[in-house]
Amino acid sequence: MSGARQEKVVRLQIPAKLAFLLEMHPYKIAYGGRNSLKSHSFAGALLTLGLNQPLRILCVREVQKSLADSVHQLLKDKIEALGYSGRYDITENAIRGVGIDTLFRFVGLSDLTAASIKSFEGFDIAWAEEAQGIKKRSWQILLPTIFRTPGAEVWVSFNPDMDDDETWVRFIANPPPGAVVAEMNWRDAVKC
Repeated sequence: MSGARQEKVVRLQIPAKLAFLLEMHPYKIAYGGRNSLKSHSFAGALLTLGLNQPLRILCVREVQKSLADSVHQLLKDKIEALGYSGRYDITENAIRGVGIDTLFRFVGLSDLTAASIKSFEGFDIAWAEEAQGIKKRSWQILLPTIFRTPGAEVWVSFNPDMDDDETWVRFIANPPPGAVVAEMNWRDAVKC
């Protein structure tokens, strides 16, 4: 064998019920119990999409006191697991594509105001993880900002808490036009 470097080829594996993550939809929602691979599937799909086209991805939670409260570590682990280590540069507050202009940023919505959220205009995707805790005010500030970008998407993953939580009412009880919704449980964790 010559000295040529061999790339590790990894096929992204996600549960069949979440195959829509790789399609274009304005809203992508997955909810249900733990161990259903929602978060891992969202992370893997976003990282894979970010290698194929430049994307600006805003990862949000209602409260994020530090990066330890975000999906930063999950994305970092998925980069390693998928063999994307040389394709992403991981810093303390962002993840950037190498050779492609993909950017992941992390923010707590409760810290934002209508004025400060404007700095996130131009993001292509907002991923709301643990979205059951996101308040009505936060959705009202986030959604119009994200959808100023043509073709933008909002990805929502959560473990339901109460059927009157804002996220449940907004995305499950009354899904917006164009929403794709999947209820997940541990049995659905079978990969496609």
